[in-house]
Amino acid sequence: MDADRAAQAAGVGSAAAADQLAAVLRDHWWAAVASITRRTGDLEVAEDAVQEACAAAVTQWPRDGIPPRR
Repeated sequence: MDADRAAQAAGVGSAAAADQLAAVLRDHWWAAVASITRRTGDLEVAEDAVQEACAAAVTQWPRDGIPPRR
């Protein structure tokens, strides 16, 4: 998933919000894929899982805001 297109497709209210969402997705994509790959041993499963999580974030974050880091 291209993070910039995902943010734009989500209809994020402002350009700044779209940029922030795209940056979060872009900055954390491969770390998330790597982490899931280590746990599952399957790169394809990891990429699919991260893509689904990002799709959910693109839908939810414009409505609910980006969750705080834990």
